[in-house]
Amino acid sequence: MWYLNSPFSEIITTEDKYLIAVRILTYQLLHDPSTRTRDPTTPFLVLVNDKVRPAARERLRKDGAIVVPVPKLTASWLKPHRSAWQDVMTKLRLWELLDFERVAFLDADTLLARPLDDVFTDPAAVEQRTLPGYKGAVPGAATPPETYVFAGNANHVHVWMDAKGRTDHLCAGFFVLKPDLALLRYYISILQIPESFMSQAPEEALLNVAHQWGQGMPWLQLNTTLNVRLPGMADLEEGARSAHVKWWESAPGNVKKWMLEWRGRMEDFYETRDRRRG
Repeated sequence: MWYLNSPFSEIITTEDKYLIAVRILTYQLLHDPSTRTRDPTTPFLVLVNDKVRPAARERLRKDGAIVVPVPKLTASWLKPHRSAWQDVMTKLRLWELLDFERVAFLDADTLLARPLDDVFTDPAAVEQRTLPGYKGAVPGAATPPETYVFAGNANHVHVWMDAKGRTDHLCAGFFVLKPDLALLRYYISILQIPESFMSQAPEEALLNVAHQWGQGMPWLQLNTTLNVRLPGMADLEEGARSAHVKWWESAPGNVKKWMLEWRGRMEDFYETRDRRRG
């Protein structure tokens, strides 16, 4: 079982906002008593591509994360809406991590409010059987595998699932999977077919096409308290385990204060530990 975090989208320096975000998440998952993983054998990995500088990698290792370099994955026809999303398709490398039964993926811009251990035992994270005879979501793509695990979260903004948009649209910032090379081949075959999905948010669009509701391999909804996008303080107080929110951007005053407090706690912890270690 792995916690995964993916700062693919930016060239990270030692002062970069995404690096700070990953450091906060590392501190929360591994060290803070109120949020750390209850099973100490569950490691936290940070996937990095070749844009992530050695100094940033070393800082994350010192913080306790396991840094895993992965090769870039993309297609020439993709047209991401933001330049920061040019490398997000590399998330599909998660399906190559065959040593583990389950992987929980968290985007870099995630903050914890409570432990997340039970994400791996959520009813949606069980193995599903593909609809017999299903040929896939895109003509010309590879045949999908007979079984799969893919559970995530709709793009909702409250713990009670008051979705702004369609509740069948997966947000690719938080999901659980079972690594599977056959499923990865299916994804890549879709990726290689130009215009097979809307490429403004590439990996999210591909996963929504591959696992759309009403088809043969639908994604399953996790407990909605596990991750909430752009929460208010009421969401955090009413049970949200984690928040998909950028600590450096604007937020309601009490949420902004909460985020900055986490940054301060992280920095105090690591500065103290670094001094002790010399």
